[in-house]
Amino acid sequence: MHKRATITDVAEKAGFSVATVSRFFADNGYPVSSDASKKIEKAARELDYTPNIVGRMLKTNSSRDIGVIIPTIRNPFYPDVLLGIEKSAASRGYQILLCNSMRDRETEIKYINSLYQKQVRGIILASAQNNLSYENLAGKGMHIVNLESDDSCGFCSGIDFDYRLGGRLLAGHLKDMNHERIAFITSPLTKKSRQDILEGIRSIYKDRVLTVIDNRETEDETGIYEYQMGMRMAGDILKSGKSITGIIAVNDMTGAGVIKGIMDLGLDVPGDISVAGFDNIDLSSMISPSLTTIDQPGFETGKLAANMIIDLIEGNEIKYDRLEPRLIIRASTGKAGGKYD
Repeated sequence: MHKRATITDVAEKAGFSVATVSRFFADNGYPVSSDASKKIEKAARELDYTPNIVGRMLKTNSSRDIGVIIPTIRNPFYPDVLLGIEKSAASRGYQILLCNSMRDRETEIKYINSLYQKQVRGIILASAQNNLSYENLAGKGMHIVNLESDDSCGFCSGIDFDYRLGGRLLAGHLKDMNHERIAFITSPLTKKSRQDILEGIRSIYKDRVLTVIDNRETEDETGIYEYQMGMRMAGDILKSGKSITGIIAVNDMTGAGVIKGIMDLGLDVPGDISVAGFDNIDLSSMISPSLTTIDQPGFETGKLAANMIIDLIEGNEIKYDRLEPRLIIRASTGKAGGKYD
């Protein structure tokens, strides 16, 4: 195997000290003569030498890396967010290090600590749970942007999206379609976004909301947790005999699973049960029936998060717009009064 050239090899070939060659590659303003520069460049080219950028960044604290921690790559919302982050970061000379926490709090904490040890300049985080302690890292100069605006974190910035209004829009739509009692299917209410969606729904339906919470939030390599949750819990609701004519899912992947669970029982969507989701991922317009949902623009969210973290890193004023939810009505919701009612 061909041995990788070192800075010592370049110094020996060029006829200069390691310190001089190091100053040349550091490009830190320390003068290196034109003649020396040409000889070092020639030696490096002939040896196919590549400078140790990581080592340089550790010495100068000039890392251009941003950490990104998401709960799962399986939900298409997060790849959309990542595209937005990567596009904005690249345009400003930064790159991202992606971590997938698999919805596990301990894994998330390990990633946060690992990214800090790698001296990344900041972290964009879609937390598995609320109330993680950021105070220690913030005190050490780490910048953190939460993909959800979260008042529980006093040491990080967050993307401002009105989840409560999103819940109200979905509930109001079903109310206008004469649905009197609905269900809300959700993962554990450990995230502020989920709590806010439920608050928005309850502001319309009061105590006419059956809240079904799955406390088994786990992600593994054998399936898609949110889709399977939707299938399972929709079946449980319908088999329970409760008078439900509409179901709101916490996100579109869960909503797609709800539709499949209803159809597996021989019922029709929306003829018997109306179904709505949240996020407006591409899948929501591809399935049949297409899914009524709230548009939460993942790509724009990612762009805002990247620009926010870089502005924090570079000491600039943070400027961003609040993202507002938009109701997208599709074929999965209709008038109440089906045979299941």
